[in-house]
Amino acid sequence: MPPDHFSQSSLDLAAVAPNPSPDNAEAPTRTLAGWSPSLRPLLLLLVLAGIVWIGLAQWLVSQPRLPIRLGANAQHELVLQSAHDAALQAHVGKRITVIRSEAGVLEAPDTLLMRHSTRWLTRDAQRSSLFDQHKQLMQIISSGTVTLELSDGHSADLVATRLKLAELTPGFWLRAIVATLLALTALAWLLATAPQIHKSLAFLTLCQAVLVALDAVGAGLGTPVPSQFLTLDLALRNMAELTMFGSILQASGVHMARVTWSGQGRALAWLALGLLALLLGLRVLPQAWWWTQSGVQLVLTVAMWTQYRSQRQRPHPWTSLFSHFTLPAMLLWPLITLAQISGINVTNDALAMREMAPQLWSAALSALFLALPFMLHSQRVAREVGLWSALALGSLSGALLWTALRGSMPLSALWLDLLAVLVLGGVARWWLSHHVFERPPVRESQLFDALYRAIRLVDSQPQQAQTALRALLSSTFSPLRVEPLERQLSSSVILADGASLLIPVPNLHPSDAGPGVQSTSLMLHGSQSGRRLFTPEDAHLADLIVEQIQRAVLFEKAVEQGRNEERMRLAHDLHDDIGARLLTLMYKAPTPEMEDYIRHTLKDLKTLTRGLSAGNRNLSGACAEWKTDMAQRLAAVDCDLQWTASWDQDQELNVVHWSALTRILRELVSNAIAHAHASIVRIELNLELEQLMLRVQDNGNGKLPELWAHGLGLSGVRKRVKQLGGSVQWTSLQEAGIQCEIRVTLGKPSDLRWS
Repeated sequence: MPPDHFSQSSLDLAAVAPNPSPDNAEAPTRTLAGWSPSLRPLLLLLVLAGIVWIGLAQWLVSQPRLPIRLGANAQHELVLQSAHDAALQAHVGKRITVIRSEAGVLEAPDTLLMRHSTRWLTRDAQRSSLFDQHKQLMQIISSGTVTLELSDGHSADLVATRLKLAELTPGFWLRAIVATLLALTALAWLLATAPQIHKSLAFLTLCQAVLVALDAVGAGLGTPVPSQFLTLDLALRNMAELTMFGSILQASGVHMARVTWSGQGRALAWLALGLLALLLGLRVLPQAWWWTQSGVQLVLTVAMWTQYRSQRQRPHPWTSLFSHFTLPAMLLWPLITLAQISGINVTNDALAMREMAPQLWSAALSALFLALPFMLHSQRVAREVGLWSALALGSLSGALLWTALRGSMPLSALWLDLLAVLVLGGVARWWLSHHVFERPPVRESQLFDALYRAIRLVDSQPQQAQTALRALLSSTFSPLRVEPLERQLSSSVILADGASLLIPVPNLHPSDAGPGVQSTSLMLHGSQSGRRLFTPEDAHLADLIVEQIQRAVLFEKAVEQGRNEERMRLAHDLHDDIGARLLTLMYKAPTPEMEDYIRHTLKDLKTLTRGLSAGNRNLSGACAEWKTDMAQRLAAVDCDLQWTASWDQDQELNVVHWSALTRILRELVSNAIAHAHASIVRIELNLELEQLMLRVQDNGNGKLPELWAHGLGLSGVRKRVKQLGGSVQWTSLQEAGIQCEIRVTLGKPSDLRWS
């Protein structure tokens, strides 16, 4: 994987202060870094948008319009749909044959007069006809009285009117609000710091705001439409759509591996799109609609291919997120095109899918761009938006395909389409939840086992805290890459709008780890191998994991401290009470044998109390004590000691290890003296890679091990070796004597319990 897979410049690390002091070590609020723009520009844009919309509303109400509503019948003829004049109510549904006045005559007007935009007219002749009819009708109504001639032979005189501001349609105000929200979202993306992907998102959202604003103006216009608006509308729509899909192509390669042709390819694509927009705006390109549709489809296809290549070469969650919406758009665009060129029969009972398709497309895009910032903050919103987008696209695709192939959609077919969408919606919800947005569910037992292993490793080896936490987080989130950073935080922080997650790794053993171990952080890049973004739920889970490890280590420390205090109390009680009584009994012993027995008992009690009260000690010091003790015991009975000890590092022994090994050595030496009557005892101790080997040999006359009676001494040795998690084996030597070999793996004090 390339080393610049996730560059720090795109992670907004400035949000986290490097090497903070204790006063400023607090992490930022758990929000997506970069999505906190200043409110002043947003408020300024909101005020400016309000002024613009009020100005547009004043312009709309100042435009003259006919006080009627036009419609279309099954034969695609222009009919009178409704009228304010009571005299015309009886003629609703009649075809309009002529519109005339003193300024001119418009004969055989067609349904093009119902349109307020030429964007979705497929033929150049239709666009020219729409321009000519609206221009001619504008001249007709300028003279004052307008006469409508209907197919039933009746005629009616009308006077062009102007609306009041309160009479503008709700569709205008609703679209105006949506366009304003889109513009605010676009500005917020531009003001947000860090990821380069924000610029593409800003252009996408701004272009959609322009398209919705044009829809709003069209919804507020009546009949006729000023020719200046028709010209401006076509130029702006073509420019906005081509810029929008060019931004998708630009965003598709943002996180792609650096190749020589990537920059030149994107520059060439923008040059081609700009040239196409210029030619379309000048209206000099024949078959302009087909050029627009083909250009958009080509850009979507190239964007999808780029995203596919990018994910293979350099996986990134943002590229994965874009591909989830680029693929449906690439598949839906041909259906919209097919619906526009097919001869759909629009009846009173059938859906006018040809007219609805672009509106549904625009509504879906607006909802997506408005929901995208919330999708980054909430996994639930992302899942629901994805689900409803899939449902809307599925329903629209089915209806478009049906109407394009069959010409109309009966009510029964509509119900079947709805049922199919609902069935597929359940499948889509499951797929989106398990493969797109959410992490694969982690079994509680697996997470508990992994957490337990990490806690044991951190507790036994404090210097391995980062390694243990790194392995645990990798198994939980499956990131593309994990990178350690020198950042001190109190909680996890999401960076790069979900592309990365910064998790604190506190110093869990400040007193034991030494000055070399400092608080640091782990940066996780690309959850689930770059297929999904990190969410606040992920940050919360990471904080819970770190918190549980901290609590477990602190609890273990508290328990160990309690054990030490209890051992100290027991040691003092045994020394002051039992030791004093034994000492008194020794002085009052009736026989020398009894005095000697009590003296040995006092030595065992001294060893026991020393083990209880002493803390951890190094192996070198323990070996010195053992050698001295064994030498004194053997010298008292004229037995020679041959001592050998070696180790690769001076391992620390805890109380349990020290006490158990001391008693084992004493028991084995006592057996060599009392039962084997040995004259030489060899003790060999070796430590290598935390594996301790203790071997005790004698030259006595001991019996074969398989013939031994298992008394308290041997049982005590086996019990203590088992307590240490080791193994013990007795063998007979060929020359003479018995050999006992013990192997133990040394660990941390908390790994064993005092018994």
